[in-house]
Amino acid sequence: MTEPTLTLTAREFRDLVTPVIPMAHKDRMIPILNAVRIESVGNYLIASATDRFAIGMSRHAPSEKPPKGLAIMIPLPSLRLILATFKPSRDVDPQLEFIVTAKGERLRLNQTGGAFDFFEASITYPLEQGEWPGLPKIITNQADSDETPTKVIGLNASLLAKFQGAVRGGEPIEITIGANNRPILITAGDHFIGALMPTLLSNSDAGTSTVSEWSALLDSAPKSKAA
Repeated sequence: MTEPTLTLTAREFRDLVTPVIPMAHKDRMIPILNAVRIESVGNYLIASATDRFAIGMSRHAPSEKPPKGLAIMIPLPSLRLILATFKPSRDVDPQLEFIVTAKGERLRLNQTGGAFDFFEASITYPLEQGEWPGLPKIITNQADSDETPTKVIGLNASLLAKFQGAVRGGEPIEITIGANNRPILITAGDHFIGALMPTLLSNSDAGTSTVSEWSALLDSAPKSKAA
């Protein structure tokens, strides 16, 4: 049986996974979420991660079409080691060969050509096992919804900050607000889509009343005179 093999440059791999790393669960309390999933969908590779509150999905169409049906979960510690070991630079961007072995339980990474401080390397990493949550359905349900968006929502600022890693070249992020405290959708360019659960407000008019109070206060402030 042929072992699924994926070929990417070090830069392609970095660009695929780094936008979603902030969304992965940070410890091993939930091992399946302390990982990044990489799967093939047509000509694309999609990297996904979630901590149950934030979702990130990044896509890339590599020069070599990815193997059909590829679906692996790389533990976050292993992923960080790969990125640190095979770090591209302006002059260095070698090809990396990812081979899924041991019936999907291991990932062997081969690099040849001496592009780094070594001539060649072959390192084997463990792959996470288990059932991955249905993240695409969360995204598509919200994207296809025709419900009226909520006027005021609450967002956790630290969770929202996780999405800044998806931005490339200063592009803006776009936010689509859902209805009835459903997830908001966040996109960056054409390579990233994510979702973020809103924070429940004490009442639905909390944000509106605060804005009204500020407006009334500022309207009553003394008007500054021109010099």
